[in-house]
Amino acid sequence: MPITILREHDYRGTASDAVVSDGQSAHTHIALLSLDPQQQAQRCFVKFYPDKITHNDLHRGLVNEIVGHVIGAELGACVPDAAGLIILSPNYLASRPQWVASNDDTPLVGWWSQDMASPSLKAYYRLPDVPTPAHAAILKAAFEELAASPEVHQAIALDSLLANVDRNIGNLLRKSKGRYVLIDHGKCLTGDDWKPDSLDPFAEYPNKVFGIAGAVSNSWQLNSATLKEHDAMVERLGGALDVLWPWLLKTVEYEEALAVDDFIRQRGYPGRYAHRIGLVI
Repeated sequence: MPITILREHDYRGTASDAVVSDGQSAHTHIALLSLDPQQQAQRCFVKFYPDKITHNDLHRGLVNEIVGHVIGAELGACVPDAAGLIILSPNYLASRPQWVASNDDTPLVGWWSQDMASPSLKAYYRLPDVPTPAHAAILKAAFEELAASPEVHQAIALDSLLANVDRNIGNLLRKSKGRYVLIDHGKCLTGDDWKPDSLDPFAEYPNKVFGIAGAVSNSWQLNSATLKEHDAMVERLGGALDVLWPWLLKTVEYEEALAVDDFIRQRGYPGRYAHRIGLVI
């Protein structure tokens, strides 16, 4: 089962070294969660998204996390070993998300994923959020490592299928050189504010991993290897979407679930990726 639902009795509190990141996009911290009653609580990242971006626009971050993790896991991508939803009163948190009023005890539904005890590629190379010209050599080394990875084609293909527009090097956990865990799917499906009628499977969307790898590698070899990985994923896509479907129905309206399902199926239609990258005209 790719997703596990946890509740308040599974929340063992904030980890001693947890750092809370709070903003309009998400409220994130490290917590201790009981994933198995027979084992000690595990360090996990817990993320709460606001319900809305604006008064009229729903925030889709939580739905996108579900989509990215389920499809990634079912297609064989390296995602966290355990992840899912957690239902938790804001009173359990060391600090409340800024969008939750102090007198509001309505349970929050968040996303959790097991801490894989690996730094991101960005953290491993000690790169700041905004690199300067002084970081050029370090940035080049990080990009070259990613481009040479046997897993880079998988990441590009998955992000193409799901239109993940923000897979940066901070979202790749470095298990070892060239081996990564894919985290943070909050901006797949074109971003965190999509609407059913805006999900255009034929549009071009940024693919940051492709941009990074393409800048420091042979584009023909990169495209050919990625196409092979993409086609292998497409063969299993129907089954992956079947697993995703009941989770979509739990989180969005039926028409929205249909729109997401159709969008991903159309993105994965045989031959479409080859046309998109110019290997077939």
